[in-house]
Amino acid sequence: LTGAWGKVEEADKEKSRTVTGEAVVKMDAATKGRLLIRVRIGTAATALTESTRITLSTDIASHVDAVCKPRWIAWLLPEGKRASPLTIKAEKPVRVYAVELFREKSP
Repeated sequence: LTGAWGKVEEADKEKSRTVTGEAVVKMDAATKGRLLIRVRIGTAATALTESTRITLSTDIASHVDAVCKPRWIAWLLPEGKRASPLTIKAEKPVRVYAVELFREKSP
């Protein structure tokens, strides 16, 4: 982890790190198929009108979304695109609970 990662915190029996600005996750993911990135992310706000814009990006592709209360964001990368490094950029502080990477099963 590099960038604007906070310390590990625990609230409501869940551990998270707060991202303030831009943070990077490096993952080892060499594959010939497509990759699915799942990020469980959210803020303390529960109202949809208080959502925070986030951008997930790799070297070549990006995905823009918005979050308020914690939820999973799934992003299927185009074939041949690398998942690492994954950059998480947020307009306001957000909590990141988990980052998962799945490889498409070969036929």
